[in-house]
Amino acid sequence: MIDKLFFISLILIFLILYCYVKVESFENTTIPQTTQPVQILPTQPQLPISLQLTTEIARLLNISPRRISNIIFDGDITSGKLLVSFFIQEPNFTESLKREKNAADAGLIANNLLINDNFIVSIGGQVVKLAKLTNPTPTATETSDFFNNKGLLDVAKYSNNKYISVPNDESLTNFYKLDVDDNFNLIPKI
Repeated sequence: MIDKLFFISLILIFLILYCYVKVESFENTTIPQTTQPVQILPTQPQLPISLQLTTEIARLLNISPRRISNIIFDGDITSGKLLVSFFIQEPNFTESLKREKNAADAGLIANNLLINDNFIVSIGGQVVKLAKLTNPTPTATETSDFFNNKGLLDVAKYSNNKYISVPNDESLTNFYKLDVDDNFNLIPKI
């Protein structure tokens, strides 16, 4: 008798599982159709402005992008004008074999392009005219070595001033600690 009950219950379990799997597999057979046009994404991700600017300056000066360093820029690309400052390094051995200009000659070409307003580059598909940045060294209070978000720097300065102005009371810094009693229960203690 128990064998028959076990056998019937086993068959019922398998039957229920089979029905469950069948219902789940046919539940979402429809694929939703969209009426919006499909947007084709660019195959290459958008490069940072500094990298695009470095390669464009190197292209105009006919030198390697490695030689453009300490690039600082200010302005908005959508306005069509950027203020830039950069340093041109001397060519290495491989670049000298390719007969690239030395730093002084490349600097003269860059200055001539800047003076004549002919330093025109393409950044993010937009034509941008470059001009000389007169004060390329930012002050230490305005920027950090890692980022130049003025809003975050203002918040950091404000919170630092508030932290310094709050008196330090030892009773305010006492926190609960968890200790173990004789029965190995955790109990909070100050």
